[in-house]
Amino acid sequence: LYVGPLVLEKKASDDRQSIESLAKAIRHKGDRKIIVCALSSLAAVDAEFIGLLISSISEREDWMALIGLGHQSQYRITQELPSNVHVYPWLPVTFALAHADCAVITAGYNTINECIYYGVPMLAFSLNTTDQNGCIARIVDHNLGLKATFDSCNKKSLQQDIAQLLEDAEIKSALLQMQSHARSYHEHHIIEKVVRKYLA
Repeated sequence: LYVGPLVLEKKASDDRQSIESLAKAIRHKGDRKIIVCALSSLAAVDAEFIGLLISSISEREDWMALIGLGHQSQYRITQELPSNVHVYPWLPVTFALAHADCAVITAGYNTINECIYYGVPMLAFSLNTTDQNGCIARIVDHNLGLKATFDSCNKKSLQQDIAQLLEDAEIKSALLQMQSHARSYHEHHIIEKVVRKYLA
């Protein structure tokens, strides 16, 4: 029985200090587009890719990156970051997505639901674990974002894919339709009605 995406707007793992730091970065974004990079909490994303991500976005002064490393990452910040790149050991994802223009994700089911809930187009990579490949196929099939691979990704392709997500009206339209459907479960109190039905 499906009762909706069950997106938690606030999570127990979102500490106050991280949220305050994130809110400060967002307040000072100016006209920049916000790219949320929600990397896996279940498996480590290669440190080389994180470096590529930082380098790619740093070249675009009209973009700002909010990068969450996840608990498994081995990436270490060894030098001062560009002014338009902010890296967090743990990113309060739903807070960030509420302000995002697009997202770079590793196609976890929860993160996809969160992106849909906030209407954020996705650039989806797979770590080839759990159901990520199937999830990416559905993102592409429903025109909610783009597929990318770690093996073929480079600075140029990454910048092109992000630029397309920020500008593609068809993807945004498809997302808004899916967002409306996803939010309707919450707005119509579907889970409460189901629980009352079975408790009656």
